[in-house]
Amino acid sequence: MKRKIFPAVFLICLLFFGNGRVFAASAGVELIGESIVTVGDEFEVTLKIESEEPVSGMETYISYSDEIGEFSSADSGIAGGKGLLRINIRDMESTENALYYGIRFTAKKAGTFSIYFSDDVHLYTYDNDNELSVSSTNLEIKVKSRREASSDSSLSNLKVAGLRLSPAFSKGIFNYSVNIGKEVEELIIGADPSDANSKVTINGNKDLKEGINEVQVTVTAEDGSTTVYNITAVKEAAKDSENEEKQATEEEKTVSASSITSEATGGSISEEGQSSKEPEYVPDLPETDKAAETDTKDSKQTVVYGIIVAAVVLGIMLLLATVYFKKTKKNQDS
Repeated sequence: MKRKIFPAVFLICLLFFGNGRVFAASAGVELIGESIVTVGDEFEVTLKIESEEPVSGMETYISYSDEIGEFSSADSGIAGGKGLLRINIRDMESTENALYYGIRFTAKKAGTFSIYFSDDVHLYTYDNDNELSVSSTNLEIKVKSRREASSDSSLSNLKVAGLRLSPAFSKGIFNYSVNIGKEVEELIIGADPSDANSKVTINGNKDLKEGINEVQVTVTAEDGSTTVYNITAVKEAAKDSENEEKQATEEEKTVSASSITSEATGGSISEEGQSSKEPEYVPDLPETDKAAETDTKDSKQTVVYGIIVAAVVLGIMLLLATVYFKKTKKNQDS
C-alpha cells in the first residue's frame, strides 16, 4: 500500500514544482522620494518594483499634485502631465532583484505634494506573462518656500456685507450664524487672513435656499496647514404666492367697497384707502324755532319795504313842491 502512495505523491510534486512556480507568491510597487523639498528645486520620485519572480512588464496610472509639483521627465515607459502619468513599461530585465524607474518634478509652490497609484497595478511574469497580485505604496512630500513657511492659518477679520455675525468676530471663534431675508441669494463675505501669504477660499455662500445654509471660509497657511471658519446662514421662508395674490385681491375688494360707500355718503378716500372724517351732524331746529325765524325774516322785509315806499313818496312830494314853487314865482314876475 505504501509503495502505491509514494509514486502518487511524487507525481503531484513533480506536476506543481518540477517546471518552476506558475505564479509568484507576491509582488509590490512603491513610490520613494525625499520627505521635504524647497520651492524651485527639481526632485525625483522613484518607482520601485519588487517581485519573487522575474517580471516582464507593468501597466498602471499614477496621479500627482500638479499645482504643487510640475512633471519634467521620466524614464522610458512613463509619460504624461497635468496631474496624470501613464505607466506602460515593457521588456523589463529578467532579474529577481528590485527594479527602479525615475520620475522627475519641479517644486512650484509650498504645500504637500501627493503622488499615488490611481488605478490597479498590472504586473506580469517574465516566463509566461501571468498577472501577479500586487500591493502598492504611495508617497507625500512636503514642499517649503525658500524661507521658513508660516503656519498661521487664522483670520484677522471676518464680516458679511449688510449683516451682523453672531457672536462678534474673534480669530479664536470658528462658528458663527447670521439671519438673512428671503430675497438674499448670495452672501458677500470679507475675510482677511492674519498672514498675507495665506490663501482664503469660500464655499457655500451662493444659491442660498430657504432654511439653514452652511458656509465655509477656509484659510490655508503657507506651510499647508488649514483652519475653517463656519457661518450658518438662516434664510427666511418666502410666502406662498397664492396666499399673497389672495391677500392682494381681498385688499383691492376692500378698497373698492370703501370707495363706493364714500361716494354714496359724500365722503372721500385717503391714500391709505380709509374714509376721511365726515362733517359733524347738526340736528334740525325745532318747529317753534323755525316759525320764530320765519317771523323775524318777514318783519325785516316789511320794514325794508316801508322805508322804500316812504323814500319814493318823499321824492314825489319834493318834486311837486319844486314845480309849484317855480310856477308861483313865474306868476309873480308876470
